[in-house]
Amino acid sequence: MRKSIIGKIIILFVMMFILLLTPAIIQNITAIRQTQQYRELLDNIIYANQLNWDVVEDIEPIVWNIVAGKESFESSGVWYLVSGIRIRMIEIRNSTESAENRGIMEMSIRVLSILENYLTRLDTQIQERYPVAENEVLLEEIRVCIAGIDDLLREFSAKQVEEAAVYSQVMTRQGSLSFYLNMSLTIIVVIVGGLTFWYISRSLMNPIEKLLKMSNRISEGDFSSRTELSASAEFNNLASGMNKMSEKIELLLEQSIEEQKQLQIMEQKILQEQIKPHFLYNTLDAIIWAAEADKMTDVITLVASLSTFFRISLSHGIDYIPVHDEIEHVRNYLVIQQIRYSDVLTYEINVDKDIRDKKILKLLLQPLVENSLYHGIKNTRERGKITVSVSKEGEKLRFTVADNGIGMTEEMLEELMNDINHGKGEKGYGLYNVNRRLKLFYGLTEGIEISSQYRKGTEVSFAVEL
Repeated sequence: MRKSIIGKIIILFVMMFILLLTPAIIQNITAIRQTQQYRELLDNIIYANQLNWDVVEDIEPIVWNIVAGKESFESSGVWYLVSGIRIRMIEIRNSTESAENRGIMEMSIRVLSILENYLTRLDTQIQERYPVAENEVLLEEIRVCIAGIDDLLREFSAKQVEEAAVYSQVMTRQGSLSFYLNMSLTIIVVIVGGLTFWYISRSLMNPIEKLLKMSNRISEGDFSSRTELSASAEFNNLASGMNKMSEKIELLLEQSIEEQKQLQIMEQKILQEQIKPHFLYNTLDAIIWAAEADKMTDVITLVASLSTFFRISLSHGIDYIPVHDEIEHVRNYLVIQQIRYSDVLTYEINVDKDIRDKKILKLLLQPLVENSLYHGIKNTRERGKITVSVSKEGEKLRFTVADNGIGMTEEMLEELMNDINHGKGEKGYGLYNVNRRLKLFYGLTEGIEISSQYRKGTEVSFAVEL
């Protein structure tokens, strides 16, 4: 569905509005990121305090019970507890962005490793039944490690609290700044967008209304309508283009009217050429001659061919007829002429079967055949042959009329082609007429094509779209 210009402008302003709000969106994303970091700081503080509790309040009593012989390493679950503490320490370290705090947590992990080593030695001594005094010495070392972890975790928590306080202050300042910036930006966008929309709408509607009025007048047939040029470069080009279009339509209409007159004149001339007295008289003379000679077969053939020839020539005023009718028209003409010139004329017609029903402009071939007979074969004073061919050539139909008559020299052919294309048909009027009608009806830049060799013959052809 097509959108109006105003609709497109609205879309443009929406896009501009979105683009202008991009900084605010980025600030909001930053604020969300800071909030997430702040939450991670708080979580780390909570997790560090929980770890501290687990180390001090859980591990130390369990180890004392083991040394006192109240429980074993296996039943106490101390290894499971130490493993869980290590995993949580690594998670806190990985989620900490501060290099200093990450270093503290890394130190805590190393102290925890030392603690694990002491626990391993204690487990070995107990299994090997070392004296209690030696086990108590290891117990003191374990207590020192636990105290070290306790100090490190407390320091880590304190650092995280300080960092969280800084983050809180930064977030508060940036939140206020973002709010005022967003409000200011929104107000500016609304004001500027509204003013721009009003200005563009006003500058667009005036020339559009002028162009619309001109378009309505053209649609009503008033091609003399013109419009004033706009100050806008785009509408200036559009108005100029419409003015040129109106002028061209007016000119083309005049040309079309003139061409229609010319086509009617040419078609009348074609019919006149075909019904011209000498052809009709000669054919009637041939009928009389054949009747007197008691050649009734020739009489019937001549009358039937002449009747069919004129019926197809008129075709009830229709311009386009099937290929088989055009061929039949030429065949009847050749039948009549062959009876008249039986001593000098033979002919052959070749047509592809699958194109016989295709329609073409009527009365295109007979003038070419007549030209071959009167300007080609009769001038040789010898028996000649005319070959008419219609074949499919890609997406076109190729019509060819060839004879083995007198032919033309290169100079004669050049003169004839110049007269056909640029003259008025003083030489070879039939060829000129066919060439002109091909260009007018089919829009061909090149009409008929002629190739000829002196004393060898001539070939005339043309191709039209299917």
